[in-house]
Amino acid sequence: MSGNDLTPKTLKQQYAAVIQKTDSFKPQGVSEQAAINYLKTDEGSMYLWRVIEAAAPGTSSSDVNARAVGQLRSGGELPRMELLDTHEPLVKIVPTGTSPSRYSPFWAKEAELDAAVKAGKNLSDHFGLPIASEASRYDVYRITPKVPTQVFVNTVAPTSELNGLVIKRGGAEQSLTPNRTLFTDPVYVKSVDNTLVLSTVAERATLSPTLVRGAGALGAAAVIYDATTTTSRAADLMQEGNRVGAQSQVEHFAGRTAGGLAGGFGAGFLYGAVAGSETGPGAIATGLVGGAIGAFGGEKLMDWHDRNTIYQQADPHGQTWHYDPAQPQQGWTRDLPPLPGTPHGQHLRADPALAERLTYQASTTAVELAMGQEGGPADPYRQPGSAKDTPSFGDPPWQRSAQTGQWERPIQSAFVERQAIPEVRTEVASPARASELDAAARDTIVQNLATSKHGIAQQYQAAYQQNHWQQFGPMPEAVSHALHTPPTTLEASNGRTYTRSAEGQWTTPGTLYGTNTAEGNLRHELDATYAIRRAADQVRGAPEQDSVARAPSA
Repeated sequence: MSGNDLTPKTLKQQYAAVIQKTDSFKPQGVSEQAAINYLKTDEGSMYLWRVIEAAAPGTSSSDVNARAVGQLRSGGELPRMELLDTHEPLVKIVPTGTSPSRYSPFWAKEAELDAAVKAGKNLSDHFGLPIASEASRYDVYRITPKVPTQVFVNTVAPTSELNGLVIKRGGAEQSLTPNRTLFTDPVYVKSVDNTLVLSTVAERATLSPTLVRGAGALGAAAVIYDATTTTSRAADLMQEGNRVGAQSQVEHFAGRTAGGLAGGFGAGFLYGAVAGSETGPGAIATGLVGGAIGAFGGEKLMDWHDRNTIYQQADPHGQTWHYDPAQPQQGWTRDLPPLPGTPHGQHLRADPALAERLTYQASTTAVELAMGQEGGPADPYRQPGSAKDTPSFGDPPWQRSAQTGQWERPIQSAFVERQAIPEVRTEVASPARASELDAAARDTIVQNLATSKHGIAQQYQAAYQQNHWQQFGPMPEAVSHALHTPPTTLEASNGRTYTRSAEGQWTTPGTLYGTNTAEGNLRHELDATYAIRRAADQVRGAPEQDSVARAPSA
């Protein structure tokens, strides 16, 4: 399962009995040993005590320990303990028409749920719910601490069900409540939609018909913005000095992909010296307007409004000129209407000096629009299989184990008749295949850097300097802002921005307060991205990064 899809009905029907029991539902979180070790710490002892408090009289210590370990393994990392006051509620989603279990410890802060709904996330995927709890609409219930109470906060781990046939990505922040008796009874608050039909969203968000028709091909990469998200995004862009990007956000709700660079400008353009690519700054010596969309935004700039904004530019006298990227040999042109003496009108072509000015204006517009689009980094530690891999139902991707560092994928050869659950085994990549997957992960990180705001800004800066655009005007404020973003501030594949401390720890602000520390694959991703970014900055001789580049490494 991926993107906004729910588990197919055929699969639900085939394994209805197994799904109902949820026996095959397994979180892929922290290891059992890590959970056991946590229970021996001060915070872990408090967690275990809360589980003991909630247990029925006569429950054996082994059952209590197993219950605590099972709850902790639902997280992608070990939890941090927080004190929740009596005015701070928690919420839980359940399929419409049902109610929460009296004992379930899995809850979330209200802000976390609201953010997921506004972002259009698949709630069953984001909160790692079993297939039996999937729904297109959920009821939201709220509980409140009776007295100030400890909760244990971490992120929902990926989950596997039906021996790997269905995988949920998780990623939401959850609050574990091992003793529900310390909270009020659940109270219904509201209902929320899960997966929205694109045609309905289009009507509500005034998306273009072309985008809706193409949404099937875009799949999970299509991003739908509602008015609240757009307003917030536009405000952030204005703070960065990007008026063009902010205006684009307000004027249309668009679907975009996290697509890579096109038009001859590969990710190696920026990081070629580090990644070993032969491409480099010389690739743009002739200017960018013909490949501005490809170079700066790839498929991010797919909307007609954005393209029209780029390829129609006014000269210093206010006359509008047009550039057709499908016919670059024509250059910048302008048509005059029929007049006395020219009954058929005139087709004018800009002279070289004017053409260069218009190219500067168009490329500046393109970079501001590209930097205003959404589309975060891809997960480098989730790589697709290939023809050389063992055939498997559903072509599951390779994933790097945060615990062992090995590359693994579930393998199912075929369905077995009358078998309740298909047999699935875990394949571990050979050393040679692991080396290939490590290289693919590195390529993904390089691509992420090239399509980041900082990477796009560097591409523009190179074109600006090589084409002497300073004669026409300064670099846009959004570019200058992005160029000064240090490598110690990076966006990760979970969509959050992390800051690196002098000790090498990566943290991001918590949903309401405090900070979250990157662990496992997430930390490995940030460390690798940081190292490549630093090396690239040093190769390019970025003076504004020198002091940052000397920071201690992890």
